[in-house]
Amino acid sequence: MWVSADGTSWQQIPPTDALKQARMDVVATNGDQILAFGTDLVDDNAVLWSSSDAVTWELLPQSFGQMRFRDAVMTDSGIVAVAVDLEINAAAFWTSTDGQTWQRVPHDDVLFAIR
Repeated sequence: MWVSADGTSWQQIPPTDALKQARMDVVATNGDQILAFGTDLVDDNAVLWSSSDAVTWELLPQSFGQMRFRDAVMTDSGIVAVAVDLEINAAAFWTSTDGQTWQRVPHDDVLFAIR
């Protein structure tokens, strides 16, 4: 992982235990909080990290299952994340007001089937 304050000078951050054996797929920020959605390469489940400085990361205790997150948007009122649910091969939408507690948005899986 690399971080930069200005987009010109970059610093490599050595992986911590929270980041080893995982892949980050999507990063979103609202300025105060940085969230990184990824995949645990051991069990293939989706994972979520949080950071306030992009240097120290905390693995959050979430249970998303086998998702591949593709995008996330953070606003003043909350976060919306979009993933592919690998078990049913359909899009999945997740929302959170604080980045800690997540709810899957119910929808018609057939309408959002990945073809």
